[in-house]
Amino acid sequence: MPSLGHSDGRQSSKLPISKRLNHFTWSWFECTMSTGALATLLAQQPYSFAGLNSIGTVLFLFNLLLFLLFCGCITYRFTRNRKALSRSLRHPHESFYFGTFWVSIALLLYCIDQYGVPAAGPWLTKVLEIAFWTYAGCVFIVAVFQYHVIFDEEKLSVSEAMPSWILPMYPFLILGPLAAVLVKNQPLTSAVPIMIGGLCFQGLGWCFAFIMYTLYVTRLMGSGIPEPSTKPGMYVAVGPAGKCSQTLQESHLNNILQHTPQTLWLRWAWKPLRSYQQISSVCHPTQQATSGKPSVSPQGSSSGS
Repeated sequence: MPSLGHSDGRQSSKLPISKRLNHFTWSWFECTMSTGALATLLAQQPYSFAGLNSIGTVLFLFNLLLFLLFCGCITYRFTRNRKALSRSLRHPHESFYFGTFWVSIALLLYCIDQYGVPAAGPWLTKVLEIAFWTYAGCVFIVAVFQYHVIFDEEKLSVSEAMPSWILPMYPFLILGPLAAVLVKNQPLTSAVPIMIGGLCFQGLGWCFAFIMYTLYVTRLMGSGIPEPSTKPGMYVAVGPAGKCSQTLQESHLNNILQHTPQTLWLRWAWKPLRSYQQISSVCHPTQQATSGKPSVSPQGSSSGS
């Protein structure tokens, strides 16, 4: 295609879409993360109005279409360039954003429970239970693989540390809120393992995020502020603490344990978390308002919080 000239002497050319898709990276899935998070936020508003559920459903469907579009685009890139997938998972910057793909899936599961279960019935509840444990196993394997490749084979320096290094473990931070919303419609025999598993996965993600915070602060003190092209990744540091607070605020473990007398030891383990939950509700009034709905025990029966 002939080049087009500018008045200042610069040359430019119009690239076909196929060429542009060769540069489609994992970081595009941050769009589906944000859109999915907005859809989940609309689903849990304590004060609703006519049409709010419809707006959330439309946003969820739009996010689903956007996710499928991005999957098609990045699949095109990998099929046209055989080694592109391997390079993307080893790149010192792009590889970490592979976690955004998995976070987007978790938010889709969240939206399916919020918008799909009331209309579909109990069969979808069972599907979501299976999807939760399958997803947990997949993200565990992905996190181990990614950190092995990045830190064992590529040998990144602490002077390059960024909050985006948390992203391979970020799906575990989403499993807590996901478990908290799934137990509302699950039978008691499924709700207890899901909620306990969600809290354990959440704790694993938070512990690893705390380690990464240490590396990041060390980098800031020793090497200064990151380069301008990587500064947007600094916002990732905000998420882990917020997701932990959301999990404790929305979890229904206290109601579940009231219906499960044989898990007495879990009640004692829940007491310190309950204290932190009360503190976080004071420190985060927005989340307190969001969780102001009556707490719901498994199978949808309401109970006082």
